[in-house]
Amino acid sequence: TIIDGKPAEGYRIAITIHCDGVSVSGFKLLYGYTGITVGKVKFCSISGNRIAGNQHGIRLVGTSFSNVTENYFEQIGLSSAIQLSFANYNLVAGNYIDNCTEGIQIWQYSTNNTVMENTITDYDDVAIRLQYADNNTITRNYVSNSRLGTSIYVANNNTITKNSYINNTESP
Repeated sequence: TIIDGKPAEGYRIAITIHCDGVSVSGFKLLYGYTGITVGKVKFCSISGNRIAGNQHGIRLVGTSFSNVTENYFEQIGLSSAIQLSFANYNLVAGNYIDNCTEGIQIWQYSTNNTVMENTITDYDDVAIRLQYADNNTITRNYVSNSRLGTSIYVANNNTITKNSYINNTESP
C-alpha cells in the first residue's frame, strides 16, 4: 500500500497512532510531513515500512514499550529518520537509514530505550543523537559515510558499545 503525502496540497502526516497495541507494516509512505507519528501509547509495532521524501520519518512521542524495526528510510529532509521524544522502554532495531538529514534522535527525557543493529549511511548531520536522554543503550549499529557518528548532550548513564563508525568526516 502506498500513501502519498501530496506536497502540492500541503504536507500531511501519513499515519497517526493514538491507540495501544497497533501494528503498522508493509506501507510505502512518500512525500509527507511525517511518515508515522505514534503518540502517548504502549505496545505498538512499526516494521517493514519504506519511508521516503518526508520531512520526518517515524516519531514516537510519549510512547513506551513499542518497537520500530526493519524499516527503510531515504531522503528524510527536515529532521531525523527516527525520533523518540518523552519515549521510554522502546526498541529501535534493524532499520536502514540512507541519505537523510539525521539518523536516530533520542531526546526530551526519553529513557531506557535500546537502539541496536541499525545501518545509518550518507546522512548530513548526526547519526545518533542523545539529548536530555538518560539510561539508553546504543549497540552494534553501523554508521558510515557521513558527518558525525554520535552526539551526546546533557545525557547521563547511557551505554554505547560495539558500534562501527566508518568514513565519517567529523569527530565529537
